[in-house]
Order: sequence, then C-alpha cells, then structure tokens
Amino acid sequence: MNFLPLLCTVVLLQVKAESSAQISLQLRHATIAEATEAIAKQSSYNFQFSDAVKSDKQRYSIKVKDAPLRIVMSILLHNTSFYYLPQGNIISILDTNTDTVQLKYRVLSNVQINATETLFNGCVISTHDKGKISGAIVTVNRKGRCIKCVTNAAGGFSLDGVRLADVISIQHPDYFTERVPVTDLDPQYFLLVKKDKYKQ
Repeated sequence: MNFLPLLCTVVLLQVKAESSAQISLQLRHATIAEATEAIAKQSSYNFQFSDAVKSDKQRYSIKVKDAPLRIVMSILLHNTSFYYLPQGNIISILDTNTDTVQLKYRVLSNVQINATETLFNGCVISTHDKGKISGAIVTVNRKGRCIKCVTNAAGGFSLDGVRLADVISIQHPDYFTERVPVTDLDPQYFLLVKKDKYKQ
C-alpha cells in the first residue's frame, strides 16, 4: 500500500494548522525551563518535565521569529537527548536515555509493549517546501540495541523491530535532528526543519 500521497496531504493540513501559533524567541544561555516558560507566555501550552530534564544544567540559545511550535521545539532540543510529547495543550519534555513514554492513545502494560515488534514505515518531509528528504538516518536505540536505516529518494523508510514507546531519531546534516516517540505503529510522517532557514 502506497501511503505517501496520503501522508503528504496530512502534512499540508498539519503545517497549515500550526501556522496559527506563532512564537518569537531570542534567548542566549537559557535553560530548557527558561526557554519553555517564554514559549508558554506566548501560547496556550503548558510544559512539564521529567526528573532527568529538570536536572539538566546546560544552557541553550535560540533565535526564531513568528515560528510554529514544531519548529521552535526542533531547534531548542536539537543538541540534546530530549524530545517532546504533546497531549492537548500539555507538552511533556522527556529524556531519550532515561524516560519511558506514556502512550498517548492507549494504556498498555510493559509486557504488551515489549511483545509488540513490527516493521514500521514512515516518510520524512521538510517543513520548508514539503519536499521529501532522502538520505536521512532513522534510528531507534533501545537498551544497547540499535536499529537503523536511511530514507530513500521518496523520503520513505522501513525500520524493522520497532515497538510502541520507542523513540525514533531522525538526522540529516541539513536539518535539525528530530526525536519522536512511537505512540502508534501505523505508517507516519515526520517533519524536519531546515537549518539554513533558522540560522542560530
């Protein structure tokens, strides 16, 4: 089944919807908590953090003007091991190395999560021009096991052995790294933000 045309349509609708929440930031040497506090003041979002994120003492810089939340978070978390999980207007920031994803759509036991392993399909697309991104490295790291593949010319990928609650990392030299928790094993799209459009 070719799901890419459907995903592209969904991406266009998603990007259009996000354009209503415009955020401007110019922060230097700010903590994650300070940066997200500034985002919250400009939006309807509230942020919560895992203990690993709370204990992070690193300082980050970010400069964006009238950008949607997806782009702001991609830039802010690019050089970290953190990822974000939106649930309505609540956004959780978690650490890939230590935190377990609280599944968004269903409650499963650890036995159910660990027993469900599948071939996971996706499509990687640019937020800039909606173009499909080839050559992106797609990775899942789980307790010493690394599953990896590269997107094809159509931006598509198939990653074998993915489980619910895994975190998928997508890297490309021209784009900010994206980390996305797996809350559904159906085919999905992933948006990457181009670096040269948001020079820091």
